[in-house]
Amino acid sequence: MMSSSITYFVESTVACKIFFHSAKYASEHVGGFLIGTSNKGGGGGEEEKSKSRVVRLLDAIPLFHHHLSSPILEFSCKVIHEYCKEKKLQILGVYFSSTSEKDTISSVSKKVAKICASVAEGGVFCMLNLSNKKLASKGGGRSSPPFRLIAPITGEGGGHSRGGKSVTLSFKNWPKTFESIRERLSRGEEQEIVDFDAHLENVRLDWRNPSIEMNEPANDDKSRSSRLDAFEVSGEDAKEARGGGGTTKTDSKICDGDIGDVD
Repeated sequence: MMSSSITYFVESTVACKIFFHSAKYASEHVGGFLIGTSNKGGGGGEEEKSKSRVVRLLDAIPLFHHHLSSPILEFSCKVIHEYCKEKKLQILGVYFSSTSEKDTISSVSKKVAKICASVAEGGVFCMLNLSNKKLASKGGGRSSPPFRLIAPITGEGGGHSRGGKSVTLSFKNWPKTFESIRERLSRGEEQEIVDFDAHLENVRLDWRNPSIEMNEPANDDKSRSSRLDAFEVSGEDAKEARGGGGTTKTDSKICDGDIGDVD
């Protein structure tokens, strides 16, 4: 029996790195890995197997801003897999941000998600997309996170299968996180972000980005031990992992960059 629900909790550092990566290369399609932990769920009986899953996305590893070839993707996967083993973490998803205002999921993003999901464990692999449409809306992303979550992604066909599960995207006190990120962007701190593209051009640059960290924000409401902003993932967002076959229609065009050999 599958889990009845999956909650994806996103650390502030993850959101910050995605914003920085997108802002530094504002005219390019960017992407990277999401790493963290996931409770195993399951156990001896059916009751244990039906418990909700909690996925904690603890860090983001920026991957590309130029082109993405199969050898580079394979190499980066191996390097980050070893890094995760050392830190006792897992590759749990991928993130993307494009220059498109339509927020369609590019074929490149779907190919990368399919390849990475095929070697992932746990059945909770996700795709997180920084939404230009939500950033351009009233409030500019402050009231609700400007992200679209598609989960869980399966390796076979690059689609998703929710199996009746509810999927929730959660942040701790998102308004404060967003204001902190905006303040850092105003100081030009996004220039510090390093992705694998930049690392391969200059190996002295550290793709782990240890200097870019954020503490989880304090709570406004002192009467509450913690503030967790949870947002139910809509069916329309969750469907757009693959075009056709009864799913939401997606943009089939290749985005900026020569990634035709990612297959």
